[in-house]
Amino acid sequence: MITDAEVKQLTDDVLNKHVQNIKPGEIPTESFRGVTMYMWENQHPGACNRHMIVFNNYNVIPEYCFNCFKVTIKPRNVIEHIKLMMVFDRIELPHDNTRKCIVECRENIPGTYLGLVYCVGIEEAEAVSELIKKVVTDEISGEIPVGIKRGCTPFDIAYPGYARVEQGKTFMDYPDEWREYEESIDSQLSINEDFVVPQTHNVEDYTERDAQVIAAWLMYAARIGDRTYLDLTGGVVLPPLHTIDTTGTIID
Repeated sequence: MITDAEVKQLTDDVLNKHVQNIKPGEIPTESFRGVTMYMWENQHPGACNRHMIVFNNYNVIPEYCFNCFKVTIKPRNVIEHIKLMMVFDRIELPHDNTRKCIVECRENIPGTYLGLVYCVGIEEAEAVSELIKKVVTDEISGEIPVGIKRGCTPFDIAYPGYARVEQGKTFMDYPDEWREYEESIDSQLSINEDFVVPQTHNVEDYTERDAQVIAAWLMYAARIGDRTYLDLTGGVVLPPLHTIDTTGTIID
């Protein structure tokens, strides 16, 4: 099991190594591991960016997203959240599934700390969920909720029930008439053929970006009243996250 002392040591080591590069206005809040979204099975060349363009322009969910499922893990505090990042760094999954840890900064979206493992199809999601439950129980705590959802949160807000995964319940189907909206967007989009598709988020050691993310999480903990961050900062009180601009787009 990962101890709090290990988290404190990791936090100290990573922040001390990169502290000079952590500047206001340049702090991301998402930690990624595994293959990139561009490497998913049968993925569109524009990946999730294209799918969100379709949704934002026509308020329809792309067909590809109907087979996108995510294993959700909900740490209860920032220490457990960093432990989950450590688990994601070490875990071996069948397809090196994309996985990330985020903090919820969007208005009107409930939740705080969240881990996501992306899967293609419900069968893969169920298999990965069982694996994740065991690892999270062994390495962090058996009290951390692990579940499955479909697609991104904005999709379920627009179409309640789309994301629901319940035993014995049928899934929302893709309406065929939406295909014309996707074709319309694709006819307007141009793919940069010189773009080098990034294949993996995996790294050999914790990076400057990881340090920025951990710093953001600690400030987020200060904002929401999660005082466990004080165990990692040695009692130093940090400014709340809303005083810092963050970068990146949450796709969950």
